[in-house]
Amino acid sequence: MAMRFETLHEWLDWQSGLHPKSIDLGLARPMEVAGRLGQLRSPPRVVTVAGTNGKGSTVSTLEAILRSGGYRVGSYLSPHLLRYNERIRIDGQEVTDAVLVNAFAEVDEARHDTSLTFFEFGTLAAMQVFSRCGLDFLLLEVGLGGRLDVVNIYEPEVTVLTSIGIDHTEWLGDTREDIGREKAGIFRQHVPVVIADRQPPRSVMQKAAELKAPVHLIGQHFDPEISADRWDWIAGEVRIGNIPCPRLCGRHQVDNASAAIMASRLLDASLSPEVVRTGVGNTRLAGRYQQLLSEPNVIIDVAHNREAVESLASILDDQPVTGRTVAVFAMYQDKDIESSVEPLATLVDQWYVAGLSGPRGQSAAEIKQRLSALPRASAVEVHENVVEAYLAAKAALSTEDRLVAFGSFTTAAAVLELACTDD
Repeated sequence: MAMRFETLHEWLDWQSGLHPKSIDLGLARPMEVAGRLGQLRSPPRVVTVAGTNGKGSTVSTLEAILRSGGYRVGSYLSPHLLRYNERIRIDGQEVTDAVLVNAFAEVDEARHDTSLTFFEFGTLAAMQVFSRCGLDFLLLEVGLGGRLDVVNIYEPEVTVLTSIGIDHTEWLGDTREDIGREKAGIFRQHVPVVIADRQPPRSVMQKAAELKAPVHLIGQHFDPEISADRWDWIAGEVRIGNIPCPRLCGRHQVDNASAAIMASRLLDASLSPEVVRTGVGNTRLAGRYQQLLSEPNVIIDVAHNREAVESLASILDDQPVTGRTVAVFAMYQDKDIESSVEPLATLVDQWYVAGLSGPRGQSAAEIKQRLSALPRASAVEVHENVVEAYLAAKAALSTEDRLVAFGSFTTAAAVLELACTDD
């Protein structure tokens, strides 16, 4: 087989410019290529996970539970923080560059003259990797929306819908009803649905009813009961007790873990309580309220919309510090920055804002202007990029202070990479 490129970097750079649009929702093009690759014939048992926030943590928890039960699991997540390889895991391990390059070459050969977006190309390549690994389950995180996302060409055995918030309005609509309708596009006739949103839009429930898809709704059909650092999972007469709180912080992460447990039971009701406890305890996912340093306290979080920042603010409020809270912040221009930062307005004492490059990027000065309504708008310092903002903020910290870097995966990744280099 002819190989267009030899290195992962070359392949990824080429893919980023292959299609005229970075986002081009629709199933026809990728489905045609998937058919040529034989990917639509009896894949392993698939779980599709959609939602605004919580997809990655739900996939990671379900992965850990199923692996604790002895199953072989492939997981597909996006975006990545430091390495593209993070997106494709086999039994918890990232695939190698060589495996990815071979899969890219196979997709390239099969596509003929069909144009694919970066995400479509990567999804098809991930399925090529999974197809030869003898897996029991595939856990697929939707990239954007649901109905028209490339992940939706694969038929699920269980679907999971995490929280529904306002994000990606250019493609999904500007109300929870519209966004919920798009994300509920992953539902299938008679296929069980797990919903981790405590107040799902009517459009979501209507879609499930139309398809006669059995619904398992948090707060109604299953729910966590939290006490101190442990919690119980309850579904009717079934109780799994003494579960460790997820290493991923926040009440919302317990809800995500609860949804993962519900999905695992729909896949295999015989999984023991000990398997569930072990799986939840083993769950790891970088960038979700991840502490990099303790004195001073340095935290990264990929929160990049209002709902995610509300969760971040809740954690920070529950864990006060004696010193200041400073924020390293950079967010893309297509996000609702003003609304997104509002939950942190009274918690952050000093802002270090940074510019982001690329077609969706904006300068730090532009971000500062959009923060002008903050109660502490005068406490905003601008820097050309995230690295400069982080170094300036870190230099000004005392041991009693804390720093939180958030606003995008790019923001969190830049600080994480710098911290890893410092180590």
